[in-house]
Amino acid sequence: VEDRCPSYTTIVDYNRGQMRMMILVKTGLKDQVTDIDVDAENTGLVGVLANKGGIVSSITVRNTRLSFMTAHLEAHEGGKHYMNRNSNLAEILSGARVGPGHKYFDASLNSHHAFFCGDLNYRVVLPEKGIDQEEHKRIVRDMVEKEEWSALNDYDELGQALTKK
Repeated sequence: VEDRCPSYTTIVDYNRGQMRMMILVKTGLKDQVTDIDVDAENTGLVGVLANKGGIVSSITVRNTRLSFMTAHLEAHEGGKHYMNRNSNLAEILSGARVGPGHKYFDASLNSHHAFFCGDLNYRVVLPEKGIDQEEHKRIVRDMVEKEEWSALNDYDELGQALTKK
């Protein structure tokens, strides 16, 4: 990586199953990064397999605490899978504790800024009932082509989950 990005230094390079987290900083900032912490939580089969789960890391840059989480959550459509994604996310945050105060708070609470990324598998769920999966996909694609971002955001499962938090 550093061959491709010579002005950056890798400060976190962590693998868990098929999941990976890398954090790079500008080399000039490297000495200003402290308190590097990484942990992971499996949510695959009985919490053992690392095919699903997440990696959480936190760092301090110039007295600002940053946390990063990458996750691979359960896939598929339907309310059961949506609830499992939310449950897996909570399990990752409660199990992969990093940073100061990690005994009491998860990374989303003990950081100034938290960033979530990965294969989260949240879906766009339209309110229309009785349409098959192919019709649903066609309608969503049409909305994307028409740039109906506001409506798509309204139907986004992740946005809905964060609102209900």
